[in-house]
Amino acid sequence: MQEKRSWLKKGRRAVRRPQHVPILHMLPSAVTLVGMFFGLSSVRWAAEGEWEKSCIGIIAAFGTDALDGVLARMLRATSRMGAELDSLVDMVTFGIAPAMLAYHYTQNSQAKPVWALSLFYAMCVSLRLARFNVTQPEKHMLGFYQGLPAAPASLVIITPIVLDQKFAISFFIKPHVYSILIFVTCLLSVSKIPTFALKNRSLHKNVRAMVLMVFCIIIATLSLAPWLIFILFVVGYVSLMPMSARQHRLRVKKFNEENAASAESRISE
Repeated sequence: MQEKRSWLKKGRRAVRRPQHVPILHMLPSAVTLVGMFFGLSSVRWAAEGEWEKSCIGIIAAFGTDALDGVLARMLRATSRMGAELDSLVDMVTFGIAPAMLAYHYTQNSQAKPVWALSLFYAMCVSLRLARFNVTQPEKHMLGFYQGLPAAPASLVIITPIVLDQKFAISFFIKPHVYSILIFVTCLLSVSKIPTFALKNRSLHKNVRAMVLMVFCIIIATLSLAPWLIFILFVVGYVSLMPMSARQHRLRVKKFNEENAASAESRISE
């Protein structure tokens, strides 16, 4: 992976920037700040024992994180400031908020390993975000992330709490079981396992109708069993990681074969 050039480097040629910015271009950053509101509110609700509200806050922040990027690309309003702001907000909403929720929910005399791993989780998210900020993806990584992104990782952390609160399944919230789940999530976050990046992927036109039908089913079911849809989404996303790793391996193999063929053609010439 190639490292991005730092914007703090001296000797950089000064670039004149426009003095006026369209108000509409501020919308993505405004949505990002709404995500911080949800993240900080989740921390407060966790401290007050409002478990459902705290989970909803993190899920809402997940939605704003997806929306601000879509808006920035649609409005062509991407900027360095927006990217840095997004990372700072992600640290609060997907690093600190899930860690505090996990700690407060399991706060008792037997939950010491959960607190230690909650700290470890927040550190791993910060490392992942820092690596993402300074890494320029190579061609074979287009359409993929390295490791489990911070937003889905936060959903994995709160899934045992949702299972315990909404489905009375307390096995995954036991201190040692929950600690193992947090530790595995930390490893996946800082790993280099390729995971699908939906924003850079496309679908064949023959499956568009099927995808839209599945989307309609999800929306209809969401009104009846929203927490069940949430659980299925998290499980489905994590289950796709082996498939994404396999697809990336095939892409790398294809690129290597193409490079070898082009090298042979140049030699023959």
